[in-house]
Amino acid sequence: MLQKQLFALHPSLINLGLYPSSNIGNDNVKPLDQENFDKIPYLSDSRIKALYKILTQSGGLEFDFEAAKSLWQQIANDYATSNSHREISSNIVLSHEAVTSGRFAHPEILEKARRIREVFGCIKIIMICRRQQEMLKSLYRDHPFDPRSLESRPRPVGFREWLAIDLERGPLSLTKSLYFDRAASVFEDLFGQDNVLVLPMELLQSDLRLFSEQISGFLGIEYEPTYLLLDNPPINAGISAYGYKYRLMKAKLMPWIKYLGPLKKYLLPLEGFVFDFLKSHGAPAEITIDNDQEQFLKQLFAKDNASLANRRKLPLHDLGYYL
Repeated sequence: MLQKQLFALHPSLINLGLYPSSNIGNDNVKPLDQENFDKIPYLSDSRIKALYKILTQSGGLEFDFEAAKSLWQQIANDYATSNSHREISSNIVLSHEAVTSGRFAHPEILEKARRIREVFGCIKIIMICRRQQEMLKSLYRDHPFDPRSLESRPRPVGFREWLAIDLERGPLSLTKSLYFDRAASVFEDLFGQDNVLVLPMELLQSDLRLFSEQISGFLGIEYEPTYLLLDNPPINAGISAYGYKYRLMKAKLMPWIKYLGPLKKYLLPLEGFVFDFLKSHGAPAEITIDNDQEQFLKQLFAKDNASLANRRKLPLHDLGYYL
């Protein structure tokens, strides 16, 4: 929601962040027409994607500081020229989920944070956290397959098996990337505590005014447009139960597609249409965490969450976090 609503539309911000034009779940933002597509820098400027790729995907020895720095200087100069009335250093927003995830990126969060410090200098960092149990259910709902396969040969698995496999994946584990206090500490050490803002996503729903005040004050932007842009229904309502079940069925039938011969070229476009229809109709898919898993996750995250709540004076207990 922040990427598509606040960062992309606030009049005081120049959004060079990730702008997803599609979503596995039920996304209520209208598709971009070509006119608007060209106005979104992330979608229309290949240099921005190249910069993010260097920062978040290249391995340790592959990281090219000079290339990243050169790209950033070109990009910053161009957008400063086209927005000469603005203070470019305080108005550009860079945002990419791979900074704190290893699923499709270099897995080491600390190294990626150091790269950001080297390339951009001492900038402001916003971290949005979410209840780990809800985050994991959402991740599983969108990708209910063996985490080792990603999307190459999707094998449907239940949530219990999915979680067990993910926990064995070391730095690639989605679950182990959800230690929010540890991640915040990494950025605080590099950028200074006053330059790091941590906000729970649930605060956006429970106290929109406070959330808007916090993020507006931190970025130095007008409060009113911030509040109005965020005062909207959730953008991604999540994949529906019909869409979820369809994806599982499709994955089970995938090995048989090779026997369809020429029919494949007709069925694949139809399959995409069917999924787009099913995923946006009906109630969101419900993922259940049983009591054993609940206790395990609480044991895994409670200490880290308690530290974050105490250090940052965040109402995580009231917002349903494990403590």
